[in-house]
This record gives sequence, structure tokens and C-alpha cells, in this order.
Amino acid sequence: MTASTPTNEKVAVHTTTESKKKKDEKSGNVRVVTRVRPLAKYEIGNGSTSIVSSLPRINSSTPQAPARDPEFLEVNVPDGDRLWFEFDAVLDEASTQEAVYVQSGAKQAVCNDLIQGFNCTILAYGQTGSGKTFTMGTAAGEADTNHEMDGVIPRACNDLFDTLARKCDGNAQVTLSYLEIYNEEIRDLMSPVTENNDSPSPNLRIRETLNGGVYVSGLESRIVTNSQDVGKYMEAAGARRVTACTKMNAVSSRSHAICVLTIQGVLEDATKFQSKMTLVDLAGSERIKKTGAEGNRRQEGININKGLFVLGQVVSALAEQRPKYKRKPPYRDSKLTRLLQDSLGGNSQTIMIACVSPANFNAEETLTTLRYATSARNIKNTATRNVVQSISPEEGAKLQRENQLLKAQILELESVIKTMTMEAFEGSMISVPSCVSLECDSDDLIVVEDPRDEKIKELTTEVDHLKAKLAAAKINIRKSCMASAIELPALKVQVECLEEELIAVEDVQKDNEALVKELEEVKADAQSAKQAAIQMSKLLDEQNIYGSVTVRSSAKEGNIWVPVFIVFIFQIVLTIWGLAKMNKHSLFMPLSDRTC
Repeated sequence: MTASTPTNEKVAVHTTTESKKKKDEKSGNVRVVTRVRPLAKYEIGNGSTSIVSSLPRINSSTPQAPARDPEFLEVNVPDGDRLWFEFDAVLDEASTQEAVYVQSGAKQAVCNDLIQGFNCTILAYGQTGSGKTFTMGTAAGEADTNHEMDGVIPRACNDLFDTLARKCDGNAQVTLSYLEIYNEEIRDLMSPVTENNDSPSPNLRIRETLNGGVYVSGLESRIVTNSQDVGKYMEAAGARRVTACTKMNAVSSRSHAICVLTIQGVLEDATKFQSKMTLVDLAGSERIKKTGAEGNRRQEGININKGLFVLGQVVSALAEQRPKYKRKPPYRDSKLTRLLQDSLGGNSQTIMIACVSPANFNAEETLTTLRYATSARNIKNTATRNVVQSISPEEGAKLQRENQLLKAQILELESVIKTMTMEAFEGSMISVPSCVSLECDSDDLIVVEDPRDEKIKELTTEVDHLKAKLAAAKINIRKSCMASAIELPALKVQVECLEEELIAVEDVQKDNEALVKELEEVKADAQSAKQAAIQMSKLLDEQNIYGSVTVRSSAKEGNIWVPVFIVFIFQIVLTIWGLAKMNKHSLFMPLSDRTC
């Protein structure tokens, strides 16, 4: 019994450590939700129709909690294909701002995770004019604002200060900073210098902390005490943000905006925490042909697309699951990705809201956004709890005693080393270096021959011998080069042939990668179609179970699913046809046959 007691204690300590580690870390994928806006006036004017629709939910989510089961979005591509995409939540045209805030998981992140010391990031992505700025919202400080139209930012600010007042009892401090990335330059929107001035703010540099965090040095910040203060500062900062009118959006954001709220507080159990909430409103990707941008607007669009392109590369690198194709994310290729380094694959819980247009006029941009959002769901983040551990008086006294003991041991070791050095110097008859002057008589000086001198002479002789051998080797190399000069042209021809073969192999490899990517997209579409079919079958099962009383009244409605299954079978046939077509290419041929 006595022997087993220490083992049980070790198991208990190990279990406590593991549970504490799980409590201080939250690992999970980026939560991605999709919002479909209604058709815009210009889309209705040019005769566009809606091609995006959401599949019915099996389990309806509660108004105050996000959905746990994935949901599906259906896209009827104008060429006749039908695609399905899987997301954590799908919000259609009838969704409210409150539903977006709750179903995206932003409310839960602000009220629960942020107050525990976890960093949170909420960003909106999509093409220009897809409703990103409306979804994120501007936290207006006026009291008579229609709160039903408030976006994510004002709702998050209200919940944040209510939670701090309830759980921190006023022992919290919140600071606000707001910047934009315009033409790949950082502008401080909290600084009056940027008012009526599109030039970048001076003395702003991107720095990195010792633990890997990224921040902007020289950025101004303001202490805020309530949501009205946040609204006042953001309203003034929003007026400094660069906007313009294009054919697709009357008030188009020409920059990426990043708002950061840093929270420091003390909970009721005396736990000190520090966290930050990052709110990102990305500028929309755009096509110059559709927006009709010219001059400065054209250059702004090019820089916007550049930042979003690098962001897409980072997302693709982080979402890649195959070890063979894993690569380092290019965070430093753009200032946007550098500032979002913690949010993508770092120490943060990230929520992405993908905003899309339902019009067939924007079908290509909508598919690109949905594929991008699908890849982002595979990104894994590990959020670490930022808590300052407090030390009790007993632990402080113990650490102080250990510190004094270590200092005494260091002094003792220094004294012992000094004594041993003096004894070794006095007890050994070594030769005194010539640079040391001795104030003593020549009769009292004892000169002892150092045995190391003989060793030095031997080494010197060996070095000279090696130098001679090196010189002889150089002569031999010259002779061999002169003798083989006749063979160099033939070697050069062989090298050129090998280079040509290498180029051919690289071309074939690029073709293979393109075909593999196309195959992966076909597989992803087939998987999404399969999941959608499973959900349809579940819905049919529910109708068979609960609709037996009203069989006659629902007979016509049941016939609606017949064309749905026909379309699903047609999609499967198209997928098999695409795979068979790809097999005809040189994807699976031997490399030697393709190069010939």
C-alpha cells in the first residue's frame, strides 16, 4: 500500500496538468459562415436572376446559439451544372443582422471566450458590393440609431462592455486602435493627420513580439469605457477611410480596415487576463472591366486584388492537408497577411463571414468566394489563454529564499575557482609570457622549459609539410584540367541535353499538378453533392415519419423531390465523366513516355 501511494500522486498530478492545459488552450478550425444578400438594383436592372439558395435545415438552430450541424448552399451555375458547398452556417437573403451575429459565433466568442483571455478575430470576405461593410457595421454613437440594422461591430461592443461590467466589476481597461491598408501602405485612422489626406501615416512599422505576436509600432490608441465611446471614435475614423463610387458599388471601400480592441481585466476570482478582439473589413475583390475603374481607382483595385491574392495563397498553404504539398505560408508578401498572421493559423479563434451575391451576373466571383471559404474551413488555429498568474505571499517568500540560496552558492563556487586557480599557478613551474614584466632580480628568476614548445615546433613542421603537399596538388589539378580540356565541349553538350530534359520534366510536372488540382475540385464537388443528397434523404425520411397523417395533401409536394434526385444522379454522372476524361490525359502515364 505504501509503495503505490507515490504512483497515484503522480497520476493525479499528470491528470491535473492535462486538464489545465486543455482549459488554457482551444484548438479548432476556422468557423466559416456564408451570407447571401438580396439582389441589388443594378442586378435587377440588367435582368439578373438568383442562382444561390440554401438547403432546408434538419435541426433548426436556437436564436441565441450558433448551429452545430453543417449547412449547405446550392449554386445553379448558368451553364447547367449544380454545385453544393458545406459551411458551418448559411444565412439567406431573409436573415437579420441579429441572426448573422449569433449564427456566426461572434456573440459566443465575445461573451464567453474573449473574457477568459482568448484572442478572437472576425473578418468579412467577398467581392465588391457583396455586403461586407453592412454586415460588419459601423458602431454609431447616437442614441436614436435603429439597432436592428446594427452590424457585428456595434453588437460585439455592446456585449463586450456588458460582460465586463458583469464579470469584472469595473476592473477592466479597453483600448481601441483603428487602421487601414491603402495601396499597400498603413494609415492610422485614429490620427488627425490622415484627415483629408490619402498619404500613408509616418513612423508606422510592423513589429513582432518575442512570443510571435504581430503589432504596429507608432499606432495611436484610445481608452474607451463604453460602446458609445467606441462608436464616436469609429465614426470619426470611418470618415477618414478612403471610399469611392464604382459601377458595382456607390460607396466602395478602397482599403482593408482593421479594428483592434485590447482588453485587460481582473475576473471575480482575481484572475488577470489580457486578450484582443480583431475586427476586419476587407476590401472586395473586383474586376476592372465590371467596375469601370480608371486612374487612381484602377491602381487601388490592383493593390486590393494583390493583398487578397496573397491572402488566398496563405489560406491555401494553411488548408493543405497533404504532407507532400505542404509549404510555408507567405505571410510577409503582403502587409495585410502580416497583420493577420495571428488570426490565420496562430493564437486566435477566427470567424470568417463570406458575403456573396446571388445574381448570375456575378456567378464566377460567387464561386471563387465559396471555394475560398471552403478552403478556409480546413485551417486549424490553437488559441492560448492569455492569463497573468498571480503569486501568493508564501510562494513569493519561497522564491526569495531560493534566490538567496543560489546567490550564496554562486559566491562559494567563485571563491573555490579562484583558490584553485591560485594554487595551480603557484604549484606549477610554468614559463612566464614575454608580455608580462616581472619586478624581480634575474638571480631569483627560475626559467623552466615548457614541454608545449616542442609540441608547437612539431605542429609547425607538419603545417609546412601540408603546405608543400597543397602546392603540389594545385600543380596536378592544373595539369589534369589541361589534359581534360578536350573533353569539356562534349560534357557541355550533355549538360545542355540534360537541361532540356529537365525543362520538359518540369512542364509535365506542372501539367500534372494542374490536373491533380482539377481532380481535387471534382472530388470536392462530388463530396458536397453526396452530403447534400444525405441531407435530402434525411428530410424525406422525416416527411415519411411525421407526414403520414397528411399524405394526400403533401403528395404534390413530395413530387418536388423527384427532379431533385434526377439532378443529383445527373451530377454523379457528370463527375464520373469528368474523372474518365481526366484519365485520358497524361496524368497517370509514365514520365518516360510523356517526355518522349
